[in-house]
Amino acid sequence: MKADSSNGIISFSALANPLKEVEGKGTVGTLAFKAIRTGSTKISIVFNKNSATDSNVAYLGKDILKEVHGTDISIR
Repeated sequence: MKADSSNGIISFSALANPLKEVEGKGTVGTLAFKAIRTGSTKISIVFNKNSATDSNVAYLGKDILKEVHGTDISIR
């Protein structure tokens, strides 16, 4: 994992066994944030379909990720 707090960017990667398909829902990672003030913000995931330099899920060397979802959070 790599964090760039100046630009608000977190990068990480995860690998699964390349000879076994992974299917279903599960946790890939957990991020913990320390609030510096109340308010709201958005967490975005960088995704461009078929790009190899953003969020990816690959199988047999091919990017198979179809979509990603960010989230809005409230800080109290």
